[in-house]
Amino acid sequence: ALDDPAFVAAWRANVTNPADQAVLWRRYILCTAACHAIHLDGDFVECGTLFGTGVKTVVDYFGRTTFQRRFVAYDTFDTNPVAGHGFEGQQAGLFAQVQARFADYPQVQLVRGLLPGSLEGTAPERIAYLHLDLNSADYELAVLDRLFDRLVPGAMLILDDYEWSGAYREQKIREDAWFDARGYRVMPLPTGQGLVIKR
Repeated sequence: ALDDPAFVAAWRANVTNPADQAVLWRRYILCTAACHAIHLDGDFVECGTLFGTGVKTVVDYFGRTTFQRRFVAYDTFDTNPVAGHGFEGQQAGLFAQVQARFADYPQVQLVRGLLPGSLEGTAPERIAYLHLDLNSADYELAVLDRLFDRLVPGAMLILDDYEWSGAYREQKIREDAWFDARGYRVMPLPTGQGLVIKR
């Protein structure tokens, strides 16, 4: 990651708190997955956007003016519906702050609302890149039920919390069963993420 000048520049430009520094490799996974997905016929989607740093890092990695894909980013923004998962700064007014952050990014569409309901009328028909970071098995499975079939062949699906223990373990257990029923197996990554390539 640190040998990739485009990534280093994009990552450094988007470090807003200590957590952003700690997840350097997770951000690099997103950028390298996007390098594959950019060659596919489909839009980019992130569910669980919070401050928008993951989306902005990916777009900046390619270049703000040269990244021409539609990138739809979903979150409740000002509140957190998952008990025990509130983040510092996630409060009234956050959505306006994130909107301002993307003022010069016309390819990024921010959708505020509770998933999966907020997908209605906003989700792309064809998806090349899907990043799920909802901290909840219920929400992530509900999104997968609605979006997985929209992933184009070769699409990259990144499950942010897949291989973590503790409060996140239920996500792996239930998602493994969901994917097994469809003949898929999630590839666990040493970053704690999981990767699925759509057939």
